[in-house]
Amino acid sequence: MQRRNFIAAVGSATVVGLTGCIGGGSGSGNGNGNGGGGCGTPDDLEGALPDSDDYEQIGEAATSESERFSSVSASFEDADGAVYIFNINKFENPDAVSTSETSTAAEDEVHGEIVADTHLYQIFGPDKESVKELAAASSALDSGCIDANIEWISE
Repeated sequence: MQRRNFIAAVGSATVVGLTGCIGGGSGSGNGNGNGGGGCGTPDDLEGALPDSDDYEQIGEAATSESERFSSVSASFEDADGAVYIFNINKFENPDAVSTSETSTAAEDEVHGEIVADTHLYQIFGPDKESVKELAAASSALDSGCIDANIEWISE
């Protein structure tokens, strides 16, 4: 089984994410006490970015309001059996966050920033297509404006 990891820690706060599984039609968590649901395929990932109440706020660990963010972990399995594991960070005040300076992602790890509503989401992945596939499956973005909504920090 092939694994593709989407992992990073951003900002000065320590990420305490919720580990679960998005998909299976219900969006239910798997492994975090929220019950079943199983792992979905990319086609099942509409609304893949969790609602704000699915995040664990860790503002008390941040040094300033601009660094307040929360994180969630999720995974899905595609038709070929590849398991995608990713972390999504949501910043409460995206205008004040300089993620290109605070990111601890490996230099060769491609990741994108997504501005949706009043929050900034970060999705980390091994290549652009994987990140774009997840972003396209999310209801947080207009499907026709993926490239316009993603800022690539590394190539």
